[in-house]
Amino acid sequence: MPATLEDKMELFRSRGKIFRDDNELFSEPSWIAVMVGQGVMPQAHHPFADQPSDVELTALMARVSAGYQA
Repeated sequence: MPATLEDKMELFRSRGKIFRDDNELFSEPSWIAVMVGQGVMPQAHHPFADQPSDVELTALMARVSAGYQA
């Protein structure tokens, strides 16, 4: 197996992250399908997924909604 593919699999396995070179044939959704189809599942999620809190997100969405209604 090429080292680049091993790196991609480990990155996906560790945090569910996909890294693409600009000229790759597969898009991110395709890579996810390949990984999951081969049984490579993320063991954790990216820390950014924990931000913002539910309260902060609700407040942000209220401000966005108010902006569209103005």
